[in-house]
Amino acid sequence: MLLTDIERYITMGRNASICVYRDRVSELDIIIVSIYIIHKGDKGYGLQVVFDPVGMIDCGEGWIWETSSMALPTVITLIENYAKVPFELLENVSRTSKLEDVELDLDREEVRRQNKKFINEYKGGETFLPLLPQNVNWETRPYT
Repeated sequence: MLLTDIERYITMGRNASICVYRDRVSELDIIIVSIYIIHKGDKGYGLQVVFDPVGMIDCGEGWIWETSSMALPTVITLIENYAKVPFELLENVSRTSKLEDVELDLDREEVRRQNKKFINEYKGGETFLPLLPQNVNWETRPYT
């Protein structure tokens, strides 16, 4: 991933954000976590973490968590710590569309069980969120 991609996607992209990380949530087959860098405030950036059901990425069905404003180097450090790889090795998921076409064949009862576990045990994804510095907080609460 190039740093120049961030500004280009945020200012000129259709979603005004860039997805820099996407993977399945551990222990839950039905949930995909995506991390976006967004513009926040006059000169700041933020993280937006979205938990979407498989097959419903960017369809408005997910739980969204958003941080307060940070400097870009702080955002990059948070992502590197979460992904456990240097930023340069992350892919531009906004370009590659990773996992958008994943299909899952689970029975209805298993889907209900995993959804209930995500909401109750994992607090709508809160336990999977990146750790933030002391002066930054999560501003947006999840919704369904």
